[in-house]
Parts: sequence; C-alpha cells; structure tokens
Amino acid sequence: MKVHHAAALALAGWYLMMPPLGNGKVYLNAPLSTWQVVVSLETLEDCKGIIQNYKKHPAEISDPQVRELIERRDAHAMCVSDKDPRVAK
Repeated sequence: MKVHHAAALALAGWYLMMPPLGNGKVYLNAPLSTWQVVVSLETLEDCKGIIQNYKKHPAEISDPQVRELIERRDAHAMCVSDKDPRVAK
C-alpha cells in the first residue's frame, strides 16, 4: 500500500451498520444507504470489537421470534468507512 493511501485510511471514520428490519424480516439485500448507522467510530478495530461483543453477548429478549430476528440482524452487522460512496450522508 502506498503511503498516501495509508494516510487516507488513517483519517477515515467508520460506521457500525445493520441491515433494515420490517415485517418480521431482515433485509440483507437492501441498499447500504438504507442500513441503520448504529454508531460512528474512529477506527476499524473499534468497530470490529463492537461486532464481536454482539456475538459474545446476544440480545436478551424474551420473545423467541423477536430474539431470532435481532440475532440475525446483529450477525450481519458490518463496518463501513464513512468515505464509502454507498453510504448516504
């Protein structure tokens, strides 16, 4: 990687994003611009750490159908650069 590319990546922020929900479904194929920004972070490592935390500590929801839906959504969470053109500003 060239130095100027590394510098550009170092300046990028990151979004933890989750797919949209509706009608009891997780819309994995929805455009990224419709995904929910859960939190904005400074580093990719911080974002990945939060995703790992979701996996280690799943939502404590008593309704099994809702819990399954949320766990499926959480399993597809991803880190996206705030410079990604697919993310609406």
